[in-house]
Amino acid sequence: MSQHETYDEVFRDRFGIHTWIPAWRPGADLRLGMAGRIRDGEFVYEYDLKDRGVALPVPPPPDTRPDEYQWSTEGGVDISVKAAGETDTAFKAVAAADVGFRISFTSSDAMAMVYRDVREQRLGDERAIAEQMVRAWNGGSWPKMQIGDVAVTQLLVAGWGFAFGASAKGAEVVLRADAGLGSPGASLGNVTGKVGVSWQESTSFAALSVDGGLVIGFRGLELVQEGFIFKQTVAKPIFKALEAEPLVLAREDFPEGSAPVLSAG
Repeated sequence: MSQHETYDEVFRDRFGIHTWIPAWRPGADLRLGMAGRIRDGEFVYEYDLKDRGVALPVPPPPDTRPDEYQWSTEGGVDISVKAAGETDTAFKAVAAADVGFRISFTSSDAMAMVYRDVREQRLGDERAIAEQMVRAWNGGSWPKMQIGDVAVTQLLVAGWGFAFGASAKGAEVVLRADAGLGSPGASLGNVTGKVGVSWQESTSFAALSVDGGLVIGFRGLELVQEGFIFKQTVAKPIFKALEAEPLVLAREDFPEGSAPVLSAG
């Protein structure tokens, strides 16, 4: 199993297999209202919805029920801590006054992540967005939306966190944190505030939250065609296609070419 597949499995086990699509790699540049394609499990940006005439509703406030998540590859990650005021040559580029965290990977595909203050961000009325997506495919001037296009309508964002993966056995990441963290009892489980990467070697991916948080997952609407003789174009949540009776947010029936009709089933 590849590192990407392992991360997907771990992520979906925690956040729901039919719920959120994990952002690969963690910290990917994803924004509400982006549109593009999903290739090999990764969202590939092509344009913004507003570029196809889709008006975006005013987003509601972020979800007020934060969540937390920590995970590392069993037996593949060792974590050591340098307290403020100590000097240790193993903690490269960490000043004696700072707290240091050294993450050592003992296998070539190991990963470590901490996501804190995880909240949902969403555009709002997805039915209105879906209806406009169908219209943007059927009418208007070029360029138009195309079958298979996916629009990002919800994000899962960690207010603070990091994710690191090893590309080789012996990979290493060293983090530095402010002395006010509370050492010598400091740990990756309670670290908050300003943290930076002072050293990394042989990492396959590295993501550390900055202002605005760390994007770790998303949901979206996809334009698809269904039916055999009488084709219909629908815009629906990506994972609803896996259910017996998918929720269709907007559709246009063909060959009649009628205006979009909102449907709940």
